[in-house]
Amino acid sequence: MRFYKTDKWVTYTSEDHEMNNLWEEWDKEYAKYFDVIKDKLPKGFIKLYYSNYGFHDFIISNISVQNKWPNKIRIDIELHSDYPMAKKGGKVISLTYRGVNHYSMVAPEGKQWSSKNMQWLTSEFYLHDNGLWSHRIMCDGNCELVVFFKNISIKKIQRQSNS
Repeated sequence: MRFYKTDKWVTYTSEDHEMNNLWEEWDKEYAKYFDVIKDKLPKGFIKLYYSNYGFHDFIISNISVQNKWPNKIRIDIELHSDYPMAKKGGKVISLTYRGVNHYSMVAPEGKQWSSKNMQWLTSEFYLHDNGLWSHRIMCDGNCELVVFFKNISIKKIQRQSNS
């Protein structure tokens, strides 16, 4: 990641004042960059992204990679927010990346990538000179998902209450 340094995640705790200061610095640097590029993302995406704190602490419950035609890859990610609204069923959000030309899922040795129990910590969007986007998602356990794409869409999914 360009702004949030992944090598620091392994030892981060909220009691670490030096890391908290670094985190605030990274937030400010990335916010400046994101302000420049965010208007090129769909308005509906930006609205849900901001209203859900950038999906921080959401659970990645499903990742689906579809090869529709040669060089036409689509990735769907389903996110669940079971806090603090678990009694109301939580939120379910679906992200769809279209025009994907590259993606990777990286996990440290001894850790497995497993949707259903990966927690979204933070992410960074980049807009490249060729018009392609990349989205780097850092998850707990120092796992990272990277998607290079042309278009992104988002939708809220209604699900039944847990009551």
